[in-house]
Amino acid sequence: MNRAATVAIGLALLAAIGGAQRLVPDADLTYRPIATSGVVGEEVRVLPYTFRVDGVDLGRTLRLEKSFGDQTMTTGGVWVVVRAGAAATTEQVTLGTAVLRSADGAEFAVSDRVLGLEGESLQAGIWRKGALAFEILPGQVEGARLVISKARYSSIHRLNGALGPAVEIDLGLTRERLAAAGPTVTIKESAP
Repeated sequence: MNRAATVAIGLALLAAIGGAQRLVPDADLTYRPIATSGVVGEEVRVLPYTFRVDGVDLGRTLRLEKSFGDQTMTTGGVWVVVRAGAAATTEQVTLGTAVLRSADGAEFAVSDRVLGLEGESLQAGIWRKGALAFEILPGQVEGARLVISKARYSSIHRLNGALGPAVEIDLGLTRERLAAAGPTVTIKESAP
């Protein structure tokens, strides 16, 4: 074989290796929870629980009704309050992590200033209702989706997290909905 052919074959092999490396998916994408999608008002069932978003409210301030007096909270962004319910399907499960994922992939965690539905212990067939409050940038509201994953089971024979079930709800949020939002959202804080 002549030298030019050997160099050409070597370069072709290097190009093939480089192309194959680009085809390997990112580990975060490969092992992320497997989501079942839904919309507001629809019951979405995954193996450990059923979840339903009953409504979504937006506001610049949040009025939190507590047993020992109300509290008003402001934010540098917008409050997105998701009113929802959930029930375990076959065994006790703790509702997992809730995030609001914007259209561009940014994720906003549930506000740690409000106790809500996240992390609630669910019993089979018994619905628990509550709210999830998020502080989100106004420019991230349009197209935001609620994602709940990483449920924790009472039995130790189940895996949590990677490749587990997740719920992804389209909240129907638009710029027009943000513009029409009232100044204040009011919710009752869940008992600890």
